Amino acid sequence: MKKRLFSLIFICSFATNFVKAQTFSEYGTLLRFSMKNAMFPHPNRANGHTYQNIQYPSDVHYKDSSVLVFIPKGYVFSKKTDIIVHFHGWYNRLDSVLSTFKLIEQFASAHPNALLVLPQGPKNAPDSFGGKLEEKEGFKNFIHEVLDSVGNRNGQKNLVAHNIILSGHSGAYRVMSFILLQGGLSKAIKEVWLFDGLYGQLEKYGVWLQRKNARLINFYTKEGGTFSTSLDFATDIQGWNMKLWQGDEKDLTDEILRGRQIFNIFTPLEHNEVLSKTLMFKRFVSSSPFLNH
Repeated sequence: MKKRLFSLIFICSFATNFVKAQTFSEYGTLLRFSMKNAMFPHPNRANGHTYQNIQYPSDVHYKDSSVLVFIPKGYVFSKKTDIIVHFHGWYNRLDSVLSTFKLIEQFASAHPNALLVLPQGPKNAPDSFGGKLEEKEGFKNFIHEVLDSVGNRNGQKNLVAHNIILSGHSGAYRVMSFILLQGGLSKAIKEVWLFDGLYGQLEKYGVWLQRKNARLINFYTKEGGTFSTSLDFATDIQGWNMKLWQGDEKDLTDEILRGRQIFNIFTPLEHNEVLSKTLMFKRFVSSSPFLNH
C-alpha cells in the first residue's frame, strides 16, 4: 500500500459543502476546486480535438475544470501571496502528474512560503491549447479566483498575487507564452521554468524577457524535440545582450542556479525524467530569489 503523503480536500467553488474530504497531514493540504476561470471547458474544444486522425471528444478530455492548490505545512498566510503555477504536458491529468513527478514532495521539501497551483489542462490528450488561460486577462481572472477560493476556505480576505512563477512540462509551453503575452499579470510573473518544453512561441517569451530582472530557466534534452529550438533561443538571448548561463546539468551548482539571469541547461535525462529524476523541480523552488523559505 502506498504511503499517504498529503492532505487532500475536494471542494466545489460554487457551494459551501465539501464534495469529498480526506486528510493526509505529512506535507500539507491539497485543495481541489472546480473553477469557472479554469482552462476548460472552452468553446474552441466544444467539439473535441483531432490529432493524427484520432478524435479526442470534449466530454472526456475538455470538461474538467479542476484546479489543485497545495498549501505546505507551516505556511504563513500573507496578503501578498507568492504562487507557483505548474502546467502539465500531453497525455496527462492532475492525479497522474502528482504520482509520477512527485511535485508535492519536491515542493514541500524546498520549504517555500508559497502556494503551488496546478490547473487541469487537456485531459489525457495530445494538445497544448490553454483554453481560457490563452485569452486576454484570462490568467488574471484565474489567479483572482484561486486566491478568493483559498482565502474563503482559510478565513483570509483580499489576498493578492505578489511574485508568480510559471512552471511547465513539455506541451505546457504554449499556454505559458500566451499568459506572458496577454494574461494580465505579466509584471507579477517573475520567473518561467520550462521542463523540456521550448518547442516554439519564442517571440512571446522574448517580449516578456525585455522586462528588468525577468528570470527564465530552460531545461532541455537531446531527444525531447526541444534541442535545436533551445540552441536557437540561446543565440537570440546572446544577440539581445541578456545575461545567459548555458551549460550541462552536471556543471550547474546551487550557487549558479541562484543567479538572476537566463538559464539554458542541457540534461542527458529522458523527456519524462526532467521533473523528478534529479529533483530539479525542488532545486528550482529552492533557488528562486523570489520565494521566501
